[in-house]
Order: sequence, then C-alpha cells, then structure tokens
Amino acid sequence: MKKTKLILSVTLVFIILLLPTFSSAVSLTIKGDGNGDGKITPTDSLLAKKFVLRQISLTAEQQEALDVNNDGQVTMEDVNLILDLYYGRIKDFPNHPPTLENQIGNQSAVEGTTPISLDLSLVFTDEDNNPLTYLAVSDQPTVASVQVNGAQLVVTPLSTGTAIVTVTVDDGKGGTATTSFSMTVETSNHEPQVTAMVIPHQVVGFGVTGNQLSLEGAFQDPDRDPLTYRVTASDTNLVQATINGSLLSLAPVVGGQGTSTVTVTADDGRGGTASINLSVSTVQVVHQKEIHTKGGVADVSYDLASYFQSGATLTVYTQTPGGMTHLGTELLQDKVFKKTPGSIGTTSYWVVAQDRTAAFIELVVQEQQGASAFFSEYVQGDGGKIALEMYNHGESSINYKIVGYRYNTKDKRMEVMNNRDILPQPHANVWQVYPRNVGIVINFTFYELMDITPVQGYHDELIMTADGSDGYVICAFELLKDGQVVDIIGDKNWSPNSTPPLLPDGGTIVRKKGIVKGSQTFSLQGEWDLYPKNSFQFLGSHTP
Repeated sequence: MKKTKLILSVTLVFIILLLPTFSSAVSLTIKGDGNGDGKITPTDSLLAKKFVLRQISLTAEQQEALDVNNDGQVTMEDVNLILDLYYGRIKDFPNHPPTLENQIGNQSAVEGTTPISLDLSLVFTDEDNNPLTYLAVSDQPTVASVQVNGAQLVVTPLSTGTAIVTVTVDDGKGGTATTSFSMTVETSNHEPQVTAMVIPHQVVGFGVTGNQLSLEGAFQDPDRDPLTYRVTASDTNLVQATINGSLLSLAPVVGGQGTSTVTVTADDGRGGTASINLSVSTVQVVHQKEIHTKGGVADVSYDLASYFQSGATLTVYTQTPGGMTHLGTELLQDKVFKKTPGSIGTTSYWVVAQDRTAAFIELVVQEQQGASAFFSEYVQGDGGKIALEMYNHGESSINYKIVGYRYNTKDKRMEVMNNRDILPQPHANVWQVYPRNVGIVINFTFYELMDITPVQGYHDELIMTADGSDGYVICAFELLKDGQVVDIIGDKNWSPNSTPPLLPDGGTIVRKKGIVKGSQTFSLQGEWDLYPKNSFQFLGSHTP
C-alpha cells in the first residue's frame, strides 16, 4: 500500500510539471481556454482548480477566460464545466444573451440629405464576449431606408414622415436583444421671409415710455416653422433693444442722443434666418405737454418756439403710447404744433429737431359732456381792462353765477372776488341769458367797455384788480348753473410756486369753434384760441 501511494504522488507531480507556461502576451479569446493554446482541455480545468485551491495565481485575463459560468469569479463549478465540455457531457458553456447598453435616441433629418450612421457596438454588449451580428428593419422604408455594415447602421432619409427602426442583435448562441427608435424625416427647409413693409423710423426719449413693436406680421415662414427672434443694436450707448417672445422693446439709454440701427433676426430653428433693420433715434426730451381738448374741435395749436434753437427744422412723428412710432412724418411750420383732433382718446406726437432734441405732446380728446353753458371769452387788457363772457348754447336755465379767484401777493393767500352790490356778494350774477346769447361780467374799473368794444351793456362787476399793478393776480373763474360748477377758467389753487397764472402777460382767449359744453379742467391750448393783448373786438357775441 505504501508503494502504490508513492507512485500516485509522483504521477501528480509529473502532471503538474508538465502544465504549459502561460504568457501574458497570448490573447485569451476562447472561453475556458486559460493557458492560451487555442483549445479547451483538462489542463484548463486543472489551472482553474489550482487557482480555486490558491495554489497558483492567475492574471485577470486568465480569470475572465476560466470564469465560464460568468458569475464574476473562478469556482469549482467552472472546473467541472470545463471538464464536462471536454468530455462531451455538455455542448457549450452557459450562454447569456446580449444586453442593451445605450438606447438609441430618436433621430431626425431633412429629406434627401446625408444619411445618418450609428455605431451599434456602442449600443449592445455581450457578457460572454460572443461575436455579435446585427439586423435592422424600417417599418416605413419609403420614408427611411436602413442598411447594416458590420456594426454600422446607416439610415437614409428619403421622404417626409416618421419611420420606426427596429435593431436586433444576435450572439450566435441563441441569445438576442432588440431596440427601436423613430426616424423623423422633415421637408427641405425654406428660409423665413420678410413680409412687413419697412418698419418706420422709431423715436425714444428718456422720461417717455419706451416703444414696443409686435413682430408677428414682420416675418413669415414658408414651412410654417415656429419662429424665434433675436435683436442687436449698432450702438448700445443709445438704445436698449430686447425681445420677449415676438415683442420687440426699445428703450433709451440715459444720456444717449443720436441714431442707431437695430437688427431683428427671425430663426426657424432649422438653419433658416431672415433679418430686418430699423433706425431708432434717441432724443433729449426738452419739453412734455399734455393737451386736453374735445371731440368736434376744429383744431389745436401749441407754440414750441421757446424750446428749440432758432432756425431748427422740426419733424412731427405720430406715436402710440408704449407702442410704436408710425410712418407719415411731416415738417412743422413756424414751430407751431397744429392738429385737428380725431376720435375720442389719446394720440401722442414727437416733435424732433435735427440735433435730436425733442418735445413730446399728448393730445387727449374727450367727449363733450355736461351743461350747454360755458365761458366763451376772457379779455385781460391794460390798466385793469378785464371782461369775462359766458355763452348759453341751449340751456333752459337762464340765470347763472360767476365766482372769481385772485391771489393777494401781500397777504400770500387766495381770495374770492366780491361784486359791486350794496351788500357785496362773493360772486357775479348773470341773469336772463337766453339760449344763443351771451352774459358779460367786467372788472369794476373797466369804465371804457362800451367805448372800445362792440358791447352795449353787461350783467355785473367783480372786484378783480384796480389797474393790474396793485398786487393781485387774476387766477380763475367758475361758471355756476343751479349751484353746480359747469365750466372753469384758470386754476383756483394757483400759487407763486406753481405754473404761470392765467394770461400772465395779458391777452384775449376765445373758446374754439366746435365746443358746446363746459369743462371741469382748464386747457388753454386744447380749448381756446389766443389773441394779442387788448383784442376787444370779439366781445358781445359768440359762434360755437
């Protein structure tokens, strides 16, 4: 018995000594081939067993080759599987199907353009390192055709539509995997077209709400692609241009004065663009004025000479407040802004000089409401020659009162004027003024009334001022019908720190033609025509 054991030990030692030497330079490409001889033998099983028993060490590549059950380690199961395959007890090692490593994203292209190439070796992996073959099928081959060259999938966009491409991978040992993606083929792209006529020259100025322009009608895309917009300005020290959706906003830069070019570009998202340029003037606003008038008034005039340099040429632009500057400019004659009021509402205007100084005027047209009795004329001549005329356009009431206000510069307070009755009253009485007739109130020192005017009488006197130089400032008058104020001239809240008083240099104002109702606020430029001082010829009659 001892002799037999010795022979077996010697035999085992001999077999171990006969194991082939493994070189790291040999590539292990066959599962189960641990020594790199290109075939699977009991020697490979013995290598695995010696490694399991920790009698030898193996390289990482050897371990991967001998891990035939692919559980991530070399075990006795691998030892037995190698012997089972060698002796024909099994036909192959356990197989694992390929797996989807990276999903192919949905693709898009324009019909007739370059085919799309996809590397399928990056899409699938095989745990057993089996060589993989690929198959691809398009469910709409007239929309997108497919072709596989090795691991390269080529998809060709043919016509408009969407195709579903299915890719199947096969490891040759019964294992397969499948994935799909969509291929959308779009029509050939056409660039957006500029459809708007020339966008008018725009004007912006600090202190006035900036301009906003809708770009909806400025561009059109033949393919009906949704458009996005971007904007640039040639001089960002003059104008700030921004876009929100399809709304272009233009705002002046503080201190800017000049003209710049703003470029708006429409982009269809498919490589097509179109651009339009517009010029923008940033002006220095030297004057702002809001003029209130009434519907039906023949015209409104406003003298701007004091705000611009002598000899300046002035151009008028119509402006939508917070909107855009409109086409249709005109040159201003003699620096007098003159307009015929349109429909009810507000219309704004820029008046711009060559040096980019400008005035901004808002013309507010209001409906004529209230009583048909109103002040029709106010005359303030030399030496206290002051007269006030009212007109009854069609009221059945014939008795009115006029309240006057004067500022006492000595006592620094506003006073209500009294009349010249034996028992003074804080108003003038204007009685029996029938429709289409006038009522007249004069200053108590206007003795020459009937000598220098076509007037044959008057209704009452108010103590306004002795001669115009006694420290009283004529400020305002109110016309009362049945105790209610129906019309106003001037400002009864005037003070030396506020705006100039009513006709500070004297003159005559006559109510504009077309006005048939009174107003609750006084608008000199919007409702009155101004004439030189000592113009008395209009007193005594009125034509609305």
